[in-house]
Amino acid sequence: MSDAARPERDPNADLRPSDRLVLRVLREAGGELRLKPLREEAGLPAATAHDSVTRLSDRELVESRPVPENPQLRVVSLSES
Repeated sequence: MSDAARPERDPNADLRPSDRLVLRVLREAGGELRLKPLREEAGLPAATAHDSVTRLSDRELVESRPVPENPQLRVVSLSES
């Protein structure tokens, strides 16, 4: 099969189910949520949500930053790219 005839492989096909869920919840929420509402909406335990956000951040699919008025809280948003 030539390269032109091969279907494109999804670069995110190897994401864990929890990572895919986090991405879906963020998309449905308009691209940005604080971490706690994100994990609550996804129905994930805190550690699982945190680990998913870390993996997605490492792949530059999401960005996580502190909330300006309370740096102990995090906002997670879909990356621009």
